[in-house]
Amino acid sequence: MAVDGKLLSQQYLNNLALGHDLMPQATVLLQKLKAEHVKLYVTTNGVASTQYRRLEDADLMRYFDAIFISEELGWQKPDRHYFETVFQQLGNVPYTKALIIGDSLTSDVQGGQNIGVATAWYNPLHQKNEHKNLRPTYEIDELIKLLTI
Repeated sequence: MAVDGKLLSQQYLNNLALGHDLMPQATVLLQKLKAEHVKLYVTTNGVASTQYRRLEDADLMRYFDAIFISEELGWQKPDRHYFETVFQQLGNVPYTKALIIGDSLTSDVQGGQNIGVATAWYNPLHQKNEHKNLRPTYEIDELIKLLTI
């Protein structure tokens, strides 16, 4: 069977963009943080068109001040160059005033450790941290708990 690789790849990305289920409490958390004038940014690996579509379809774009996608930056998390580029584009945001929040120890927590930024590991399933060298600053099992940090 002959397969058009480019067409198959495009169909895969189109279908991937459809996946945008929100985590419990995500919208409530974002609304509260925006009401408190907290600056919020997305840092994500992936294909820009896919990630933008996910954010738009989930009606999340309005909460974020900027979106940083690996395809556009030329680096992927957890590479320190990725996060250094993000902070360069943000201007004079001190690392001590930032918090990297994510569900991946090897992308988000490692990335924060690579540049010395505090991290919050979102771990709703209470997975065991098998990475002895990766220690999140905070660990939460509910997004709303970010408000207590």
